[in-house]
Amino acid sequence: MGVRVWTSWIGVALLLAAGSARAEEIKAYGLTIVPWSAKVGDDRFRSPRDFRDTVKYYDKMFLGWKNVKKHREVNLPGIKYVHYENTNADSKWSGFNVYQAGPQGEVRIYVLRRIGDRDGAAGPKKPKRKPKKSG
Repeated sequence: MGVRVWTSWIGVALLLAAGSARAEEIKAYGLTIVPWSAKVGDDRFRSPRDFRDTVKYYDKMFLGWKNVKKHREVNLPGIKYVHYENTNADSKWSGFNVYQAGPQGEVRIYVLRRIGDRDGAAGPKKPKRKPKKSG
């Protein structure tokens, strides 16, 4: 009977540990970033996955979405780069890039904020025109 009790407690401890190991969901302008990614700059994240698995994560996430389009932009030796475009004007992000430079380079995600989003966190404002002088 003692072995069954210990086995039960070990099972409960493992379940609790697995639950606490879940990644905190990171979002940038409403876009979910790959779990366990690290923020490395403004709107830039380092993916813990390799390039193929990072792209596969987003391909699976956006499967069936009509407003997100995938574009392969760069075809150079040693550089992998994919751009996802968001055509939904109500979204706070207009697109994001997944890229890796070099065969052992880090995989990065760069989120592009939609200019003129509704929260007032828009990009650079256009300078105001000076009124013309009459005369």
